[in-house]
Amino acid sequence: MAGGLSWGIRFRDGSGLRPLEPVLRNWIKTVEEYTNAFEEDACWSYTERANVGVLAGAAWRTKGWLALEEYSTSKRCVQGQPRNGRCDLYLLNKDEEGMSFAFEAKQTRQNMGKRVSQNLNRLDAQFTEAWRDAGQLHRSEGDKRVAACFVMPRMPLKEVDTVDEALDSWLNDVQKQVEYDALAWVFPEEARRFQGRKARVSPGVVLVMQERQRATRAKKV
Repeated sequence: MAGGLSWGIRFRDGSGLRPLEPVLRNWIKTVEEYTNAFEEDACWSYTERANVGVLAGAAWRTKGWLALEEYSTSKRCVQGQPRNGRCDLYLLNKDEEGMSFAFEAKQTRQNMGKRVSQNLNRLDAQFTEAWRDAGQLHRSEGDKRVAACFVMPRMPLKEVDTVDEALDSWLNDVQKQVEYDALAWVFPEEARRFQGRKARVSPGVVLVMQERQRATRAKKV
């Protein structure tokens, strides 16, 4: 798929998440519009629920798609017995024979910059948690179950002059090191030096997704 440093979408060959492409394109547009409307704010800098809400909003503005957030459903427990729980997000394409996606999502902040090793430990840990949570969804919960992780890279404010270079290198590492079915990112140029928490630059957000197939054992990312 198309992309550059400002935004991009990638799919693994044979990915079952390709139908999500129009939603992901609108997700990118929605993040950019928020950035344009609030010059000193960034929608990715808040909670997991806020990030899920932006993705849900992108689905609602995509023709033929519906969304439902944080709804009650039954989940499996370790012993295999159903239990009450919640699903983070449900997306339905009503124009494509009811193709639906049930999401379990996490979010994390991942360090990057001159003095940071190239490991993606925070991303790996939260993506693994999302994968496990997706496995707890009932088999009938959506045509496809999706583990998702919103990742906000960050670097020291004193290194802001090298943010583009650091971001390009970090994004390449994500694409090479993370096992994903779909990957989307948005780093609006006008907000790429946004100051997030603790005097750190928080230039944007990456959405990493993997389909949790039926009867597939949990695996390490």
